[in-house]
Parts: sequence; C-alpha cells; structure tokens
Amino acid sequence: MGFFFVFILITLLLDVYIYQAVKAGFPSDGIHWTQVAFWILCSITYLSFLFFALLGKDGFHGYPRVIMMGISMSFMVLKLVTLPFLLISDLIRAFEWIATFFQSNDVVETGKAITRSRFLNRVGLIAGSAFFGAFIYGFVRGAYQIQTRRIKVKIKNLPAALRGLKIVQISDSHLGSFATNGLIEKAVSMINAEQADLFFFTGDMVNDKANEALPFKDILSKIKAKYGQYSILGNHDYGDYVEWNTQSEKEKNLIYLIDFQRSIGWDILLDEHRLLNIKGEQVAVLGVQYWGRSMGFGQKGKIEQAVMGTENAALKLLLSHDPSHWDYVISKDKTYSDIAITFSGHTHGFQFGIEIPGLKWSPSQWVYPHWAGLYKNEAQQYLYVNRGLGFLGYPGRVGIPPEITVMELI
Repeated sequence: MGFFFVFILITLLLDVYIYQAVKAGFPSDGIHWTQVAFWILCSITYLSFLFFALLGKDGFHGYPRVIMMGISMSFMVLKLVTLPFLLISDLIRAFEWIATFFQSNDVVETGKAITRSRFLNRVGLIAGSAFFGAFIYGFVRGAYQIQTRRIKVKIKNLPAALRGLKIVQISDSHLGSFATNGLIEKAVSMINAEQADLFFFTGDMVNDKANEALPFKDILSKIKAKYGQYSILGNHDYGDYVEWNTQSEKEKNLIYLIDFQRSIGWDILLDEHRLLNIKGEQVAVLGVQYWGRSMGFGQKGKIEQAVMGTENAALKLLLSHDPSHWDYVISKDKTYSDIAITFSGHTHGFQFGIEIPGLKWSPSQWVYPHWAGLYKNEAQQYLYVNRGLGFLGYPGRVGIPPEITVMELI
C-alpha cells in the first residue's frame, strides 16, 4: 500500500507540472475548456487507481475496468509524450534567464522566451493529444479488429503427403481482460471457417486465475480441427502474478486450468508430444511448459523430455510460449535441429507498433529480437510468433491487431 501512495504522489506532481503547460499553452481570461478536460481525465485516473487498490483484480473487472483503465492509460501516454517537450521548454527558459545576467541592463528580451515556451508547450500537448486519440481508438476498436494472417512455409524435405497441411494458431487470449465474450465468439467462428488440419493454442489463456476462463467454456469448446486441438501453458497460466492464501490453493488452480482445457477438447501438452498419422506420414506435435530467457518468469519447460520418442517423425512441430526459447535453445542446440517450426506468442507485439510495407517496429523489439511473425535461421528452422488474441494491462491495441494465424506447409 505504501508503494501505491508513492505512485499516486508522483502522478499528482506530474499532473500539476503538465497542468501549468496547459494553462500557458492555451491562455484564457477565464477557465479554458482544456483545463476542465485535463482535470476530468486526472479524476478518472485517480478513481481507477483507487478502485484497483480497494477491489483488487477480482473485484475491478468488466466494463468499468476496461473503460476506466483504457482512458487512464491513454491519458498517461499523453502525459509521457508531452513531458519531454515541457522539459526542453523549461530548460530553454532557464538558459535564457541565466543569459540575461550577461546582457546589457538595457536589453532584456522577455517576450522571446515566453513565446518559445508557449510554442513548445502547444507542440507537446498536440503531439500528446494525437497519441491519446490513437490509444482511445485502440481500446474502443483496435483491440477487437481481428486480423487473419495467412502465410505459406516451405519446409525442407517435407513429404509430398504433408504439403498443404493447414495449421491455425492463436495465443495469449487473456480471458480475464474481457468485459464480454464477443471477440472470442468472433474468433472461434473465424477459426472454424478455416477447416484446419491442426489447431494450436500457445499459452496465456488467463491473466491469473483459472475461473477467468469459465464464461468462455461453451464457446472455446466449439473449436475443431481435423487432427486435433493442442495447447500449452504460458507464464500467466501458473498464477504467479496474484497472491494466494496457500501454496496448495495455487497448485489446485493450475490443475483446474489444465482440466478445463481438456474438458473443451484441447490436448494440453506438458513437456510431451503426440504422434499423429497424417496421410500415412508421422507428425510429432510437441509442447513444453513455460521456458523464457528471464528467470523472473521461470524456466519450467523440458524440451529434452518432450522430444523423447519422436526420432522417426517426418515432421516435428513445437509449441513453446516464449520465443526466447527458440532463440537460446531450439535454434542453437543441434539436438533439436530437426524441429521444423516452433510456434510461440507471449510478446503481444507490445500491443503497440507500426507494421506497414517497409516498416515493422514496436517497443517489443527492444526486449525480444523475434517478436512478431515468421523467422528462419541458417538451419532452415522456423519460428512463428503470434501477436496474441487478447490484451493485458492496457485494454487495447494500437497498430498491432489481435491475430489468427493460418499457416500452410508447402
């Protein structure tokens, strides 16, 4: 709770500082509408913090959480974008103020500093407002505009019988973040329309607790694929980001989530594999528990255990939630050089970025060298990183829409 009050104090000081820029940037004889709007947004932010602190994750959910957190976090982006302009403005004013001591007493250009400061204030506020608008759109519409990404992957020495094999992948549903089941219903309809051979879910079904998935049980159970539906756990599925009364309660939560996935017809893979006979060829679908570069998230996955007994498979497909597993193990260790494709998620593409012809950027790339889409190493092994279906933290997406991957092997 002490951290909460420190955070509120810092936020309040930042708001007071930026409010001075609002007044200076848009001067008025009375109270300008921008001043009123600023404090309304501040009030929503403080109420969001208060509700979250008093009600916790379990009590603060649904539409109130999505709307209030969406506005609050969008407003925070506005302030963070505006802040550098204000700091530069104040630095310029400080240097010019100091410079007046070295000028003639008859020459004091006060108007110039004020004009420059006002200009920078306005530029900063306009830039921040543009980001604010984008992030508002991101949680009102952007988070729900599902994009189907279709790719063809050429596999070295792929048996002719397996050419054309269609795989549909989704990841990171984070079901506890949704206020309604609309997006999941839409996604399931789109998935089934593909009539896939294989369906893969690559982790993070929930945010914290297994009961977040219950309202979506009937919907998710409708997902079908010719040769089965396969899933793995993500870091959020273990319940590590919420306080439990006992360790036993946490362990039961994980067991419940595993049983839930089995109850909807998904074959959850826990450091194991399934050998499938597809048109006379043996295909190994492997799945590992969470393994990530950051020890803070844990490294539970045992790929060495999952591959045992797959030596004769004509095609090996691996489900591993965090793409850093491919970066540091699968693509480096020759023991696993016969794993053709690794399917991952985890990054969400940071839920913010730019992906247009000739430009692919997101803050996610500062943490993960492979953060979205298809990658290949010199050994002709592939990694596909799904951008995720849901959202976490900020209840929206800007430039990185929710994704359903449709992959065809050739």
